[in-house]
Amino acid sequence: MASWSAENDLHVPDGCHPRSMEQVSVFRLRFGVVLIGIWWIPIWLLAPVVAHFVDWPVGSLTIALAIVQTVIGLIGLLLAGRQAARIVRHTGFRAVPGKIWHVLWTGRLTEQEATGTSEPSIP
Repeated sequence: MASWSAENDLHVPDGCHPRSMEQVSVFRLRFGVVLIGIWWIPIWLLAPVVAHFVDWPVGSLTIALAIVQTVIGLIGLLLAGRQAARIVRHTGFRAVPGKIWHVLWTGRLTEQEATGTSEPSIP
């Protein structure tokens, strides 16, 4: 029988280490991916337009935007990377991309829960 974590609303399949799988946060994984996406958007291209309105030097504003955007991306990489590492520990190497995509898309760790074939047991 599978165990159920009410704290994170994540289904923990039998055979996995429940402690580490309970700690996977779908919100952190999704938020980290969004921050990484923001990191890839070339916001620094808007520096000349913004500098004109705020009367800052274009070079200084471009550097400031690049630094802030890099920090945002690294925070996203840290958040998403930690959650993905917890998933990777319990998944075969070839199944990792599909598993992470499934968690991002559905918010669930197992495909059985998405199809409704298993009922969670409430302690």
